[in-house]
Amino acid sequence: MGGAVAKALNAVKHDVVDLDPVVRQGIFWQGQTEDQAVPDRLDWVLHFAATTSIADGWREPGNMYANNVGATICALEAARRSGASIVFMSSYVYGRPLYNPIDEKHPVSATNPYMGSKLAGEAIARQYSHLFSIPLVILRVFNVYGFCLIQGRLICDLIVAARNRRPFVLNDPGPQRDYLFIDDFVRLLLLIITRTPTPVGTYNVGSGTGHSNLMVAETFKNIMGGAFAIHVDHQPRRGDIDLCVADTSLVQSTFDWKPQWSLVEGVKAIVQRVNLIS
Repeated sequence: MGGAVAKALNAVKHDVVDLDPVVRQGIFWQGQTEDQAVPDRLDWVLHFAATTSIADGWREPGNMYANNVGATICALEAARRSGASIVFMSSYVYGRPLYNPIDEKHPVSATNPYMGSKLAGEAIARQYSHLFSIPLVILRVFNVYGFCLIQGRLICDLIVAARNRRPFVLNDPGPQRDYLFIDDFVRLLLLIITRTPTPVGTYNVGSGTGHSNLMVAETFKNIMGGAFAIHVDHQPRRGDIDLCVADTSLVQSTFDWKPQWSLVEGVKAIVQRVNLIS
């Protein structure tokens, strides 16, 4: 995701500084090398780095919290020291929803270590923002998908199965998620960083539409022309949620933004990019 945003920023002539050596390596400013130095002046720090695997979080929760909270502190320090505003990429943090679509006023609750690490990051980011007058934008992103294929994500796993010419095993067909195509997300980021004054706040980011795992798999199969086998199993993931759809009215009204890509259009663009179809 960060790569797609950096490419878009470069395309419109923004100067992009790679802060990965600082954030991903957990540099806390002691003994940093030249390639880990933060410029004296930045306009924005866009903090997307995180360990995201739900399964890994259950196996090694300490690592999940340490990596994600530590990276967030490093990003906040980079913003503080360079006088920048910051975008903190949070996630779905509402636990088992009391209602759908879910707005920003819905109670938050962690149902897995990844979600917990994001809530901890939000709390620390708000403290930094208050104590050090750092303009802060928190994006509670539900599910962004795109050309960066990450193992363990449904669309990526479908593509891997198709490449290997093997059937896809869908462990749980029922859960519904809100999918947003990467191009729509990038367009929102460009609107955020060019808005003056900085639109501080917490915003849900999604398409506002729910799609079940089975619907996503069948969409992929149809785009492939039907020459793709799906085997449906019934093995729910620990702590999974049946339905979560974003209420995006706040982010849409604040930035005059709305998603333009449908799930079919987004998945087809990815499938064509990885040369599964012409």
